Amino acid sequence: GPDVLLRETADAFKVFAAFPYAVGISDADNDVIFQCITATRKDFDPEAKTVTYVWSLSDGPGKRKHIEFHHTAGATPEATNFTVGKKCTLWVSKAVEDVVPLYCLEQFYDVCGVAVPLHDSNLCLDDDNGEERDNDYNATDA
Repeated sequence: GPDVLLRETADAFKVFAAFPYAVGISDADNDVIFQCITATRKDFDPEAKTVTYVWSLSDGPGKRKHIEFHHTAGATPEATNFTVGKKCTLWVSKAVEDVVPLYCLEQFYDVCGVAVPLHDSNLCLDDDNGEERDNDYNATDA
């Protein structure tokens, strides 16, 4: 993106503390691989600066695929050591998934260079109760 908007530098582990559960809204190339994705915080140690999130992705109608991602502290407060390729994904809380604040949309465009398509509530109908199902995740599901 143009990367011209002002923004505060976020402390990644303060963000992790605030988001035990998040909903993926868009990624940088607007492909469908990350539609209906959720992330549930599994293990969080703010003192050791480690966290594990379990991503839950659509794996066909009514099916979910679970993938764990482990973060450790990076060189600066806003950075973590975490590799997934060069993807840029907008995450929000469940409370605002259908009405993402304009500020978030503008920041995403500025950083990632792509406009966010309208979130289609009908797209993830199988996931209406996803938070409860995602919290039932265990290591044998991976």
